[in-house]
Amino acid sequence: MRNVYKLLIVDDESIERDALKYIVKESNLKIGEIEEASNGQEAISVATIFNPDIVILDIKMPGLNGIEAAKILKKIYSDSKIIFLTAFNQFEYAHEAIKIGVEDFIVKPASKERVIEVLSKTIEEIEKHEKANLNKKDMEEKLSQVSKYLESEFLTSVISGEIDEQQASDYLSFMLTEFNQGFGIAIKLDFFNEHMTHINKNMIKKRFSEKLLNSLRIKNIKFLMNTIRNTIYIMIFGYPEGNKEVYVQLIEAEIKKIREVMSDQINACVSIGCGNEYDSISELWKSFSQAKIACKNRVLMIEEDVHVPKVNSLDIKEKELCESIIEGNIREMILIVEDILDNIIYSSNDISDIRIKLYEFLILLNKSLNSDRNFQNRVPEKLFDDLKTVYSKGEAKVFIHEYLLNVIEEINQMKTDKTGLILNKVVKYIDDHYADNLTLEDVAQQCGFSTYYFCKMFKKYQNCSFTDYLSSVRIKKAKKLLKNPLLNIKEITQMIGYVDPNYFTRVFKKYEGITPTEYRNKMMMN
Repeated sequence: MRNVYKLLIVDDESIERDALKYIVKESNLKIGEIEEASNGQEAISVATIFNPDIVILDIKMPGLNGIEAAKILKKIYSDSKIIFLTAFNQFEYAHEAIKIGVEDFIVKPASKERVIEVLSKTIEEIEKHEKANLNKKDMEEKLSQVSKYLESEFLTSVISGEIDEQQASDYLSFMLTEFNQGFGIAIKLDFFNEHMTHINKNMIKKRFSEKLLNSLRIKNIKFLMNTIRNTIYIMIFGYPEGNKEVYVQLIEAEIKKIREVMSDQINACVSIGCGNEYDSISELWKSFSQAKIACKNRVLMIEEDVHVPKVNSLDIKEKELCESIIEGNIREMILIVEDILDNIIYSSNDISDIRIKLYEFLILLNKSLNSDRNFQNRVPEKLFDDLKTVYSKGEAKVFIHEYLLNVIEEINQMKTDKTGLILNKVVKYIDDHYADNLTLEDVAQQCGFSTYYFCKMFKKYQNCSFTDYLSSVRIKKAKKLLKNPLLNIKEITQMIGYVDPNYFTRVFKKYEGITPTEYRNKMMMN
């Protein structure tokens, strides 16, 4: 279970949000991160990035109200706990909220005790749920370990001929499967390097087995697999009658792919043998015996010279790589680039050929980055010369990783510089148009940013939120207008961009500590 949880506060009044934040921060509640939103639409936008555990949501807000926002949030984040803020005259909404699956509600004005009570109870519910999930996951892991052990013991018994039909039937029932016919396959790796340690050999065999296991699972082949001493045994069953050769060829193809991908590690001869089909599990030991004999005489020959056609545009995988680079997602970038590099690097044993293919790949990648996102990231003039310093496939991988990490760093810097220029213009726009009906969504959209990203960047550059900055500009202007005795409070409210004089009064008091009327009287006395 986690030590702290994430809270999203949604209310169209910043004073209410600030009050709730203050209560939470001053309490001993297990809440580590707090985000806020001023309406339902913004709440959904923030939630998509923030992934809150708890959402305190005002029911009555302009635009997308709390009920509608809660329905959407519950669909997207079913585990999030929603707490409604409601006034007494909105109590009818609360009954509808319970139907949605809302955790609880708090009546405005919210007392410190009530807020802490509701949040404590909600956190307790989350912890109970997480504990139950943890126990379930633990049981699933134990069951998985037991299943692997039983599978290993079962297949060993089949190979040695020490199993009868009843034992086989019991095991297959436990695994929720059945046997009609099947055959055995034996795969052996004979290493050329006599000085290779047993530890290294076992590590390579384990990785080879894991890759084969995963590739066969993807193909939806019904099989059992186990490694005994130096041989990998596979029992194939549950396939359409007459399709044995198709499955044998498919497995050969998968082994060939793995052999090519692991060519730097597998300095070995890969042999494969296949036995006859049998309708009874108790007779499958014969198939495995035949497979072992065939394995000694039949070697799966790997063609080293594989031609890869030259491409002029990036494929889907490489476009995903572009996205991860632009987003600065280093972890995803490394995972994607590993797959791409395997195809390029292991397509040839000629290092000169590999250098050319890597150069073409980087040129295409750079072109795509520039055209798709308008990032003018220039290819280094000495890129090809730098590639000439690569003398092995391992060095090639290191070179590409370092190159792409530098590209991410450059793009992040470009984005930061560009964002700074845009936000400077935004600040000037607010200063000039504070009297207009400015909304966070509209300004963010004009900048080409998501609401959440705009909020984060604005706060980073201005050390305050968009709403707080706009309010401070309006209050500053209001103070000047209040010196004019011919203007009443309602007129000043409208002149600075507010509609409700009461709301203007609350905001003014938040910033100045006194009401607009008190401020005016104070100025007149001075």
